[in-house]
Amino acid sequence: MRILVQLRSSIKLYFEKVMQKVSTFFKEENDFFYKRGEAKGAILAEERKSMVVVENLIVKLGLADEQIVELAEVELAFVQKIRSGLNKK
Repeated sequence: MRILVQLRSSIKLYFEKVMQKVSTFFKEENDFFYKRGEAKGAILAEERKSMVVVENLIVKLGLADEQIVELAEVELAFVQKIRSGLNKK
């Protein structure tokens, strides 16, 4: 049913109503896609935190990439990507 909804946006509203009614029978938190989305959100939040830490180490402390890798426990490519993004600003 989810695949059909994605293919045909005209039935999206109907699908939402049906799912609202069905939700009385099962818990959303047990749904595979809910759990998957929750996990993705947690990963993105961690990546965002790491990004802020790395930016601060570059801008405020002026540390070298290797020092940042050690302190922030991130990959060198991640630090280089952030540094190149800061240089473009």
